[in-house]
Amino acid sequence: MPRNPLMVTLLFFLSMVVSCVEEFTAETLNFEDILVVEAKLTDKVEQQRIFLSRTSALLSDSSQNEVGANVRLVDDAGNRILFLESSPGVYTSATILELSHDRAYRLEIETRDNLKYKSSWESLPERNDLKDMAFKKVSNDSGEEGVSVAVQIKSKSQSPSYFRYEYDETYQIIAPEYNGVTWDEVDYDYFGDGDGWEVTIKLEREESRICYGKGESNDIILASTELFDSDATGNFEFRFLSKDNYVISNRYSILVKQYSLHPDTYTFYNTIDSFSDFESVFHSIQPGAVESNINSENGNTIAIGYFDLSSYSEKRLFLSYTDFFPDSPLPPYPVNCKRIFKPELYTEGFHATAIHGYIEVDGASNSPLMDGILSGQIGFYAQNPDYDQSSQDLYPERAPYLVKPLGCSDCRALGSNVRPDFWID
Repeated sequence: MPRNPLMVTLLFFLSMVVSCVEEFTAETLNFEDILVVEAKLTDKVEQQRIFLSRTSALLSDSSQNEVGANVRLVDDAGNRILFLESSPGVYTSATILELSHDRAYRLEIETRDNLKYKSSWESLPERNDLKDMAFKKVSNDSGEEGVSVAVQIKSKSQSPSYFRYEYDETYQIIAPEYNGVTWDEVDYDYFGDGDGWEVTIKLEREESRICYGKGESNDIILASTELFDSDATGNFEFRFLSKDNYVISNRYSILVKQYSLHPDTYTFYNTIDSFSDFESVFHSIQPGAVESNINSENGNTIAIGYFDLSSYSEKRLFLSYTDFFPDSPLPPYPVNCKRIFKPELYTEGFHATAIHGYIEVDGASNSPLMDGILSGQIGFYAQNPDYDQSSQDLYPERAPYLVKPLGCSDCRALGSNVRPDFWID
């Protein structure tokens, strides 16, 4: 199971509980028996996933996937939806989920050790669509200039509304020294073809100038209309991008995912998020400070995590750097392309001889040029004008090519050359 901020924080909380609370000790709690549940289901019509794992060691932030469990979602009309194990610890709904706002749901888990867990009955909160979202040119608290992502949050009623946010970002990568040339034959077979080690070049046939990189949120991002003193509507800024951040150099897109939450769910995430602050170590932690809505039905075991039902909405925005900073130079490219390198095809003192079917090598038996190519570190920049292959025996110059880090000429070193379906230039 991939690591996530909720998992790490929950396990960090456990270590603090054992450290700070006398009556909740290692003697009374078997950490090998703690089931960690991440069940965040929404009203989005799609197959959805639940993650199960177990704490693997006392006071450790590591976990192991919980395999072989029976997982199902039941509603108050008696319908059951199975979640099948699609990979270790990951359980995917057997069918497309289409949860109803008129139904209540409960999560039921039975492990391969016959331990049973059930959540409380939960329903979907009122839907609150994400409509107003924008980029804003701002300066952060340190005076750094950049762009923020702001959403407008509002309540549909007199009661406060609660939200959790995630985002996926995609950004364009343009190789600054693209030349349309790539490596062809990289041959370490010294005697097989009779021409020794060789490296040749060819024209690149695939897209390697423009690629697309990806990123995603890895924090718990929460907002509530309680933040606003006198109004149930306000702007919430949750992502700041410095003007020197390479991801906005060319074209940038962010997909913001808004989850409308029940107050209890918001409280759970807010409490978990507060434990990620190391200052919490110095405060008294009491049992039950983080209340889970998942309980054990048999055995002396507990579960941590939350059965989260939320209403989902999303919105995508695009940004071009010149729209906000038309007179500024682009942010620095993530690869230093200023230096030129001359890796040798043959190292000094290299000599190979075939003796009784074996190859005897004097000197270093590797090629810096080929090693750099095969490890994906260097790309073609230019022919070396000082290289004279006809006088190779004298080794006046052993580097046939000038090279730079691969990302300078080939964007695929930093991202994918597949243009996303949603992309708009």
